[in-house]
Amino acid sequence: MRILKSMLFVVLCLAMVSSLSAQIGQTGSIRGRVLDTQKEPLPGATITVTGPALMGKQSVVSGVDGSYKFPPILPPGVYKVVAELTGFNTVTRENVTVRVSAIVDVSFDLQQETINKEVTVVAPSPVVDVVSTAIAQNATTEIIETLPFGNRDVWTFAGRIAAGTRGNRPEIHGEGPAAFTFTIDGIQATASDQNYSENSVDMETVQEVEFQTGGVDSSAYGARSGYMNVVTKSGGNAFHGMAQFYYTGRSLQQVLPSAEQLAALGISQPTFADYSYDTSATLGGPIINDKLWFFASFKYYENKAFIAYNPITIKDSYTQKDIYYGPYDQVNTRPYYFGKLTYQINPSLKIFGFLSYVNDLIPHYYSSAYMTASASANNNPVQTMNSNGLTWVINPDTILDIRGGFYIQDWTGVGTKEAILTGPTYTDTFTGYLWGKRNMDSYTYKKNHACPIIS
Repeated sequence: MRILKSMLFVVLCLAMVSSLSAQIGQTGSIRGRVLDTQKEPLPGATITVTGPALMGKQSVVSGVDGSYKFPPILPPGVYKVVAELTGFNTVTRENVTVRVSAIVDVSFDLQQETINKEVTVVAPSPVVDVVSTAIAQNATTEIIETLPFGNRDVWTFAGRIAAGTRGNRPEIHGEGPAAFTFTIDGIQATASDQNYSENSVDMETVQEVEFQTGGVDSSAYGARSGYMNVVTKSGGNAFHGMAQFYYTGRSLQQVLPSAEQLAALGISQPTFADYSYDTSATLGGPIINDKLWFFASFKYYENKAFIAYNPITIKDSYTQKDIYYGPYDQVNTRPYYFGKLTYQINPSLKIFGFLSYVNDLIPHYYSSAYMTASASANNNPVQTMNSNGLTWVINPDTILDIRGGFYIQDWTGVGTKEAILTGPTYTDTFTGYLWGKRNMDSYTYKKNHACPIIS
């Protein structure tokens, strides 16, 4: 029966392939024309692209009209593009920036060779996508590394980078978060029961993020308002790594009203961090140059916050004794692990795979100003995600791209140390206070699986 269910799941996934986000790009492309000084096309020119994000090099030949195009397999990054043709000077364009899902136009004017020389163009290279009509904002590695956010997760800046977005779960142009699609290296990471993502992705593992807030085409499956396309790092031909530490303490913030003043007003202190720190380290590099790369990352985040809760004294209906339900804190911890391998089998065939693991512990997850500690509960979402891909360039016009993986989230509730697990649950409908036994059945257990994607 289990084998039958697995086969049925795969069949259903493959049946949905035509509607899935197979074309949400994790790479970009370069195209252009090669002309002589009289603006006549030059067929047969060899155009070669190299860069730190690319294994080896890619070359194409211009056609009869002088046009050329690279297959859309260039990872986001900065490239050098060289045009060569016998009888003409070689021309090099440096610092050509390719973004996720973008097609950049780089054209060349070659001069007939009088003396053998190479011309390097030092003018700014184009970065504008000449094809896409989507409204998009890209957050590059340079931007990500300089953002001074604690809890450095992609959702921390999701609503702060792209115009027209709001909140940590982006709400675009008035649409709720369920209208927003989220992918990691081509795999859908939206929760199947809510249609918005609960996946945690450490910013230090991210190469580039693309936010589309308008003009989203049908390839972005389920995206009514926009989507966020995350591309992770892949290592390189040189070893590189980093370690960093972010800290916020109580001395850096202050609640001006005293506890007595807040009590007199009948309000609680605002939620703020007593302390918060985020430490992470990454390492990437070659196992075999231009053949096999690795990238690994570790992060640990801890945050202690004061809950915005109004303490209260309630008379127990059985003992007739007054019981004081005092303030309580929340200490959230999150270890994060990420590992990725990329293998260039030959110039036309590349495979990759990554695995990430997150174990959140969130005490008093559903706390409120009127929920006592005994009626609260901890949440312990454990997330495991895998993405695997194969890209085969059959010819410049034909590419086979296969993606498959899974996203599993075990979202369970556990009792707090103050939890009352027996007896009745009390709710004061006038004041809204909740105390007594915590009903653990209100928590969920879910698993989300990503289907294979073929394009």
